[in-house]
Amino acid sequence: MPLELYNLPPQRIQAPESQAAWPNESLPVLLARQSSRLGSQPAIQDGPRTVSFREFAALVDRVAAGLAARGVRPGDVVAYQLPTSVDGVILHYAIARAGAVASPISLLHRERDLSFMLGLGQPKLVVSRPEYRGVPYGQMLAGVVRSLGLGCETLALEDGALASTLGSASDLPPLPDDPNQPLYIVWTSGTTGEPKGVVHTHNTGLCGLGLKLERLGVGPGDAMFVITPIAHHIGIYAMHMLALAGIRLVLIEAWQPDLACHLVQDCRPTFTSGPPTFLIDLLRCEALASHDLSSLRIFSLGGAPVPPPLIEMAADKLPGCRVLASYGTSEEGYVTSASPDDPPGLSADSDGRPLNHMEVRILGPDQKDLAAGEEGDLVVRTPSVFAAYACRPDLTREAFLPGGWRWTGDRAILRDNGSVRITGRSKDIIIRGGINIPVVEVEGALLKHPSVGAVAIVAMPDERLGEKACAYVVPRGELTLDGMRDFLREQQLAPVYWPERLELLDALPMTASGKVQKFRLREMIAEKLRAGG
Repeated sequence: MPLELYNLPPQRIQAPESQAAWPNESLPVLLARQSSRLGSQPAIQDGPRTVSFREFAALVDRVAAGLAARGVRPGDVVAYQLPTSVDGVILHYAIARAGAVASPISLLHRERDLSFMLGLGQPKLVVSRPEYRGVPYGQMLAGVVRSLGLGCETLALEDGALASTLGSASDLPPLPDDPNQPLYIVWTSGTTGEPKGVVHTHNTGLCGLGLKLERLGVGPGDAMFVITPIAHHIGIYAMHMLALAGIRLVLIEAWQPDLACHLVQDCRPTFTSGPPTFLIDLLRCEALASHDLSSLRIFSLGGAPVPPPLIEMAADKLPGCRVLASYGTSEEGYVTSASPDDPPGLSADSDGRPLNHMEVRILGPDQKDLAAGEEGDLVVRTPSVFAAYACRPDLTREAFLPGGWRWTGDRAILRDNGSVRITGRSKDIIIRGGINIPVVEVEGALLKHPSVGAVAIVAMPDERLGEKACAYVVPRGELTLDGMRDFLREQQLAPVYWPERLELLDALPMTASGKVQKFRLREMIAEKLRAGG
């Protein structure tokens, strides 16, 4: 992909607010400093394996040299679809060390989404496991690359084979030292349902992370329990903590509450972050009572609404751990967060306060500011805002309002105490356990079903995941939930996008202008669930 599509405009680079908040150093420069400072101290643990800062930096250099030997040049994109692992973190840093742009892709994505992501990202190299949990990722990615005619190399590597396969004794490229060049692409779904590649530079991405660490009060000497996948923005931030703040990483390859208890007891992480689903699972886990989790002092929640009873349950079962609500976006990173000094009720009643250097406004339909307590559209302005949508300059321009403000697509209330409560979304996306479900995409696929006359997919409340998807369908033939899900499998939609309930109607509720009244459908399914349906 042409590097100029990523470049930040000069006015943002020179802005005083950017200079005040940006680290103005690249990720590889920061890693070199931490390696020199911390040396033999552990950088990454995954239970059986511990890698020191010095060992990690050496492995990163070795793989970066191997990438360069394979033709990866500064500005090239390297995509990877890997589970959370030591190899995955090494590869992510090696891509940056080579001056290239990392494009992590969630393991949940299949051919349909991969076609958009690889088509927009135009990677020079794609790395995966040959197979993971029954899914042939190597074969799948190679097939997508062939179908798109990309001509890029695909590598399917077994766990632990990264350094031996990609490692090289070749000369390293110069240390990348321009923090305004692109560092990574995080993939998200917009209202169209097509993935968008959110491009962050070293400055914008590391700035957003630094603001969150400052609010949490964590830094050198702390350890992050990485429970979210490394392709998630929280996972990307977690990887970067190692270089930015010298924070040790404790990895879990795939979320398992019992194993999480073992790892916390053995590796002693001090904080973690993820959607509420993870905390709910941990608190309900039988192993919790027999393991020592006292090292955990912070559990930062984001990616989905925080059920207030969860704060009380955590206080009872994890008495030494503060549960702190937060809110963020792919474009800005974290926007708001509670702090350990805030009263517990703040996280039960809000999504925290705006981070330093983060400006927020709540706008009404006339785009004028609303008073505290009034619900409206949330817009933000911050030095951590992304550089561009990959290969979509039109979407990049449309994302911003005059004055550098960005419309988030979320509805919110700003309270007198300065906290923000996210009340809903203007964008038609369901968040299931922290995963965005692109509703328009799923509806479009279902409309191809011969028995579907009309369809509307809405969120239904779920105690564990926050939300699940319910499909309201006007049928024109026989249709069952299993049949609908089989059809979506044939359409190559990721299983996480499939609706988990089917409701049949004679007609969808419509406005006078012909739009589906989804708020009525949400009310209908919520009432049905309350009644035990």
